[in-house]
Amino acid sequence: MTVDGRSPKTIKAYRSDLTPILNGLPKHFTREQLESACAEHLTAHRDHWANTTIRRKMAAMRALGKHLGFDNFMVNYKAPPIPAPVPHPIEGMMDGVRRMIGAARQDSHKCLV
Repeated sequence: MTVDGRSPKTIKAYRSDLTPILNGLPKHFTREQLESACAEHLTAHRDHWANTTIRRKMAAMRALGKHLGFDNFMVNYKAPPIPAPVPHPIEGMMDGVRRMIGAARQDSHKCLV
């Protein structure tokens, strides 16, 4: 699999995502065997992983499928939705920010605000 344009952290994550699946397959495997192993792996752990983790693992699996020339690999396995971000407003808005800055006793504390 090529790594052009992917960060070292992505490469490391993809490797850790794919290794358990590939280790469970025979040396020569079919598309169906790989797709089944990927789906079983995701389903078995779905309750333990965050949705974003599952989506990253699916991206790794689809990248492997694409690399192996498998068109539309894993298209029937639906990714979980990514929930909308929850805003964390500061109470009192700018007045709250000013109070936080005022509470910082040293300049080194102010960088945390």
